[in-house]
Amino acid sequence: MLSQDKLNNIHKLKHEEILQIFHECEEVLGIVDLEESKKALGIGKRRIYQLMNENNSIKIGRHKFPCINLF
Repeated sequence: MLSQDKLNNIHKLKHEEILQIFHECEEVLGIVDLEESKKALGIGKRRIYQLMNENNSIKIGRHKFPCINLF
């Protein structure tokens, strides 16, 4: 877990730096949409939904994205 000091430091970064960190995390976690995850994992959409939970997906707004590198 990140300490409050580390979280505060993130908020002090420029927006471009925060966006760069987000894209790095996106790549490491394998955050993709359902169609891309179907191709990458070779399984159906229904199975992906079954596998998705709070530990291997991320919610952005109203949408939930699988993190295929965590399956």
